Amino acid sequence: MASWRSAYRGLLPDDYLDALSVEDRLEQWRRFLADGPGRRGVVLLAEDDAGRLVGFARLEPAGGESELAELSAIYLDPSAIGLGHGARLMAAALRDAEGFGFSEVRLWVLPGNERARRFYEGGGWQSTGVTRTAVVWGLDVDELEYRRALGAPGP
Repeated sequence: MASWRSAYRGLLPDDYLDALSVEDRLEQWRRFLADGPGRRGVVLLAEDDAGRLVGFARLEPAGGESELAELSAIYLDPSAIGLGHGARLMAAALRDAEGFGFSEVRLWVLPGNERARRFYEGGGWQSTGVTRTAVVWGLDVDELEYRRALGAPGP
């Protein structure tokens, strides 16, 4: 929850962020992991030098498009930001996507999340200009699509 609170403070309502709990997310993750991410999906974990979990990424097929993967989550503990864990998670997710046979990956980001957008753009992602409104844990949020071709050079 610390990752969400840190990343979205000022972008989402404070009362919404303050009410988030691990328990709310636990059942969704249990179901996802029990069902398995599928033969073309993966959950990646990042650990610090002490073996402490500091981040994760989730890659899966994008809704029926056989050549398109979706990076549906990439989050770091606030204390781990800027230490290279995010870049390593991103590189691993892109390698896995290519290994699964995808030709392109997309992700969605809040338009006002400038730090995330700089991170993605620095990694070779480009905004498509496509927007959507998604319901995220009961809250309507506007999101902007980014895509990255696989095999394309990174930063």
